[in-house]
Amino acid sequence: MIIEKLSILNFKNIEEAELTFSFKINCLLGDNGMGKTNLLDALYYLSFTKNYTNLPDSQLIRHDCDFAVLQGFYTETDTTEEIYCGMKRGHKKSFKRNKKAYSLFSEHIGLIPVVMVSPIDSDLIQGGSDERRKFVDMLISQYDKDYLRALMHYNKALMQRNALLKAQVHPYPTPPNPQEDLGEVFDIWEEQMVETGTIIHEKRKAFIEGFLPVFAEYYSAISGDNEQVGLEYESQLAVGSYQLPVTSYQLPVSSEQLPITNYQLSVVDTFAQLLQGRRQRDLLLGYSTAGIHKDDFNFLLDSHLIRKIGSQGQNKTYLIALKLAQFSFLVQHGSVVPIMLLDDLFDKLDAKRVAKIVELVAQPQFGQIFISDTNRKHLDEILEQMEYDYKLFQVTNGQFSEMP
Repeated sequence: MIIEKLSILNFKNIEEAELTFSFKINCLLGDNGMGKTNLLDALYYLSFTKNYTNLPDSQLIRHDCDFAVLQGFYTETDTTEEIYCGMKRGHKKSFKRNKKAYSLFSEHIGLIPVVMVSPIDSDLIQGGSDERRKFVDMLISQYDKDYLRALMHYNKALMQRNALLKAQVHPYPTPPNPQEDLGEVFDIWEEQMVETGTIIHEKRKAFIEGFLPVFAEYYSAISGDNEQVGLEYESQLAVGSYQLPVTSYQLPVSSEQLPITNYQLSVVDTFAQLLQGRRQRDLLLGYSTAGIHKDDFNFLLDSHLIRKIGSQGQNKTYLIALKLAQFSFLVQHGSVVPIMLLDDLFDKLDAKRVAKIVELVAQPQFGQIFISDTNRKHLDEILEQMEYDYKLFQVTNGQFSEMP
């Protein structure tokens, strides 16, 4: 997928911009705070119907303005797409594809795949499990609609169960035989959580199995085989027929160790038992302590958690390899080549690793690329190695001018 033109009105610090892009390389040059990242975030928004940092829409509208508009014009072989988003304070946003409004924003996910590398990705390593789940969920959801639907239904059932739990901590008037009625309601929501949570668990496990080799290959290419990386899926549901000593498993796991039929049945039973067994505890706490919403993905370097032993350069290399693997994985599982957004690529990386990254993204399988930096020398070094069309934009206070 390629974005040819982008119109922006009152988005963050960008008052108005009309930009036409190169089909291959687009570089954004400017000091920090000028609007480079805001442009990349606008591109991300048009793909995911929300911004990269999950800010509420009201905070994306330019200060002292009542509305914001984003409009992108995309091409893919013989197909053209016009994506429009309008935001107005105090109103629900409008999101349209080819002038037709979506009934559900989730229908748009996956149409225009995007991979973004950002300085805030450090939260994937240093932050909580919710950051890593979000990364995996967004990646899988771009190519697997069944996963996205299961995730949405699971979150709805979880929200309802949590609301029921909170109501018992601060109870409202209840009908006769409250315990009997309450148990039946819990059974309804827990059954939905088990049904959809089992699907999510299976797909997360399968994803890690396929993703790890791709990720390890990219990390090795960038680092020069100096370290070994791993990914570990940790879940309360990872127990059952194969009896792990801890509630996690690290790949590779052979098919002989993992009988699929029995495993799937044990996950359903394990999850149902977890929810029922935790019900009394959850009633005291007012929230659900068991489920796939507690899953985590441990990022490993030489068999240790990278957040404990990794240097800044190793962490940045790990994250970039993760995102390049994300790109390749989306290409393998879909028909549309993602747009790559590289924000502040050179920070905390030595020249050797930067050269390797540039060499990788210059390969033909990578489609349209956006790169931002504060240093013209860095960008010139990239462009010198590229045998493709490119455009270079100077960014100053939310304004963009094309440079020779």
